[in-house]
Amino acid sequence: MNRELLNPFRSDYPEAIENFLSEGHATTCAFNPRGTLLAVGCHDGAIVIWDFDTRTVARSLVAHTNPVSMLSWSRNGRRLLSSSIDRSLSLWDVLSGKVLNSFTFEAPVQSSQLHPRSTYALASVYMGGAVLIHLESGERHVLSTVTDSSAASSSSSLSASSASSSCSSSSSSTTTSSSTTTTAAASSSSSSSSCSSSSSSGSNTSCTASSSSSMDTTSDEQRPSSNARRVIEIRKGKRAMSVESATRSVANADEADGSEAVASKRKRISSRTSSSLRLSGNAQAPPEPTNLVAACFDKRGEHVYTGHPDGRLLMHDVRTHAVVREFSVYNSSPVRSLVLSRQGKHLLVNTTDKALRVYNLDTLEVEHEFKDRVSGLQWRWGTFSPDAEYVIAGSAQKAEHNIYVWSRAYGQLKVILEGPKEGILFLNWHPTRPVIASCSTSGVVYIWGSNQAENWSAYAPDFKELEENIMYKEREDEFDLIEEEVLKAKEEAQDIEVDVVTIDKDLGSDSSDDEDHLWFLPTIPQPDPPPMESAERELKYSSSASSSVITTAPSPPL
Repeated sequence: MNRELLNPFRSDYPEAIENFLSEGHATTCAFNPRGTLLAVGCHDGAIVIWDFDTRTVARSLVAHTNPVSMLSWSRNGRRLLSSSIDRSLSLWDVLSGKVLNSFTFEAPVQSSQLHPRSTYALASVYMGGAVLIHLESGERHVLSTVTDSSAASSSSSLSASSASSSCSSSSSSTTTSSSTTTTAAASSSSSSSSCSSSSSSGSNTSCTASSSSSMDTTSDEQRPSSNARRVIEIRKGKRAMSVESATRSVANADEADGSEAVASKRKRISSRTSSSLRLSGNAQAPPEPTNLVAACFDKRGEHVYTGHPDGRLLMHDVRTHAVVREFSVYNSSPVRSLVLSRQGKHLLVNTTDKALRVYNLDTLEVEHEFKDRVSGLQWRWGTFSPDAEYVIAGSAQKAEHNIYVWSRAYGQLKVILEGPKEGILFLNWHPTRPVIASCSTSGVVYIWGSNQAENWSAYAPDFKELEENIMYKEREDEFDLIEEEVLKAKEEAQDIEVDVVTIDKDLGSDSSDDEDHLWFLPTIPQPDPPPMESAERELKYSSSASSSVITTAPSPPL
C-alpha cells in the first residue's frame, strides 16, 4: 500500500498480531533495508526468504546443519550473511541463491553482522571473542579486550611484584641462616631488611622482613613467634594465605624433624612464596577467555562496539584494531547484546541485571534505563524503531510472548503487546512501517501491526462514507451538458504522464542512489510435467476404457 494513502493519525507502534508466517521452525529473522523481503533462519539450518508484501516464500536456501543464530543483510540487499551454531559463517548471493564464501570457527558463532560499506564481517564466537573477517581474502583479526592504559598498569605491577618477590626471598634466606645458629647467636643484635617498589600508576608494593631483637635460645617453640611477624599476603585466584600460616605449619613440625628438616622445609616454603608473589600485590593475571562478547558496527563502519562479561564497553578502530575508548556499564553487569540505532546516535545495551540502557554515543552517558518494576523480567532481545523514537524488548519468560514498547525520549512505557503463551526468541522492527516480526519458541513468525481502518476518501476527496442507506437526491446540474472548454481541460489534465517506473528514495533508508539494489526477487515458475508418450497415453486410455465396460447377460430369444 502507498504510504500517502495511510491514515496520518494512525499509531506509530503496532497494536496486535495481524498475521503469521509458518515455514520451518524459525529461530531468527531480519528485514532487508527497504523491508520488502524478510529472511527467516530455521532450527534445521535452512533460510527462508519471504516476500513481505505478498506473504509468500520467494527463496529457500539450504544453509547450515544446526540452528541459524543471526542474519544480516548488505546495504544494497544483494548479500545475506548467516551464522549458525554449527561453527560456520556463510555469505549468500540472494538473487542466485548460491554461497559466495564460507568460514569455519572452533566454536559456535552466536551473532554476525555485515560491514555497512565494505567487505568486512563481524562475528561473535563463543569463547573466542569478537572476530573481524575480510570476506575476500579470509583474513581474521580477534579484537583485543585490553586497552593500552590497562596493559601499562599490569606490566608495571608485574615488575613491582617481581621486585618484592626478590626481597622476600632474601629475607627468608636471612631467617633460615639465623635459625641454623641456635644458641650460639642468642645475644646477637636484630637484623632487618626492607625494600619497596612503586609502579608508574602510583600503586606501591612493599614487603618487610624483621626478626625480634631478643630471640629465645632455650626453646624452639618460640622461634616461629619472630617469624610470625613476617606477614605477606599472597593472592592466587580467590585464595589468600600468609607466611604466618606457613611458618606455623613448619613450627609444628620442628620437634619431630629436627633442625636440618626444618631448614629444608623453610627453604621450600620460601621458594613457593617467591613464585606466588609474582602474581600478588597489584599485578593482574592474564584475562581468562570470556564466554560471549556482544559486538556491532557503527553507522559508517569505522568503529566496532564490543560488550564484555565484566561490564566493559570498548570501541575499536576497524583499520588498526586498537581500542579507542572504554567505558563501563552500571554495576559491571555482563553484557548480553548490543544494538545500534539506525541513525547511529544511540546504543542499546542489554545486561544480565534485568535492565536495558540507552547510551548517547556523543556523551557516553545513559539517557534512560528500562526495567519491569513489577515482575523484574529478564530481556531476551531489544531493538530500536526506525526513527529511534521507541525501544522494544521481548521478555525471556518461556510461557509469555509479550513485547514492551517504551518511549526513548521520555523513558515511559507506552504499551505491552500480549501474544500467545509462547516464548520469544527474536524480534525485529520493519524499516519503514510500524510493523514488528517476532520469532516464537513454537517456530512461528508473528507479524504485529496497527489496526488500519479503510479510508476510501484517500482515493476520491469528495467521497463520503455512509453508515446506512439513504435516499439519493439528484443535483440540479448533475446531468447537464458539459461545455466543450471544460471537457477539453479535463482531457488535457488526464494526458499528464505519470512515472510509475522510477522508485522514490526512501526517507528512512541510508543507502545511496548509485548502488544496484535488489528489493524484490523474481518469481521462478515451476516447469510443467513432461508430456506422456503416445504409447503410454494409448495404454492408459485402453486401461481406463476396459475398466468402464459393463458386461450384461444376453437377452432371451424371441
